[in-house]
Amino acid sequence: MFSQNDFDVFLESTLIGRMEKIQNVIDPQFEQLAKKLLPYFEQNKITIYPHIAKHLRRTVNPPINTWIAFGPAKRGYKKNPHIEVGFWKDRLFVWLALLGESKADQQNGQRLQASQNLLFKLTNDYYVCKNHTDTQIESATNNSISQMIRDYQEIKKDEFLVGRVWFSGDPFFKENDEEQTKVIEAALDDLLPIYQEWL
Repeated sequence: MFSQNDFDVFLESTLIGRMEKIQNVIDPQFEQLAKKLLPYFEQNKITIYPHIAKHLRRTVNPPINTWIAFGPAKRGYKKNPHIEVGFWKDRLFVWLALLGESKADQQNGQRLQASQNLLFKLTNDYYVCKNHTDTQIESATNNSISQMIRDYQEIKKDEFLVGRVWFSGDPFFKENDEEQTKVIEAALDDLLPIYQEWL
C-alpha cells in the first residue's frame, strides 16, 4: 500500500505533473485503503463514506498535500466531523478533524468540549493541530488539547485535528499492506470513541 517512494510525488514541481502523480500513484492506494477500512467501520457499526481529494480549485500551484476523508455524509465531509488519511511531502497522517466549515454547527464546539476526557486518554503517540493546511503540530498533552479546544471555540480560523503521524523514513513504510492496515486501525480504535462523541 504506502511506501517510502510515495513521497517522491511531491518532488514534481508542476501542477499538471504532481496532479498526474497523485492520481496515478497515491489515489489508487487511497482506494485500496478505503476497501480495507470499510469492513472495519461496518464492524464498529459506523456508517461512513470515503471522499478522495480532487484538488479541483488548483489552477496554478500544485497541491502541497493530498488525502482521503471518511465522513458521515455521501455529499461532502468538511462541515462534519470526519477522519482523514493523507500525505504531506514529509509525513503520512491520520487525523480526526473538525475543520473551519464545522463551525456552522455551534454544537460541534460543545461536543468537542464534552470529549475532553476521552482526548486526555490518548497516549503520547498522538498529536494535535489547529490548521489542516499547516504542518505545525504539537504532542497531544492535556495542556495542548485544552488550549486547542479553547482556540477552536474562541478563534474564528482555528480548527481541531487530532491523530497520528508517521514521518518519511519511518519503519511503517516498509511494512506490508496487512500490517499497515492494522496500524491505522489501531489508531482508529483510539479515535472512534471521540468521533462518535462528536456526531
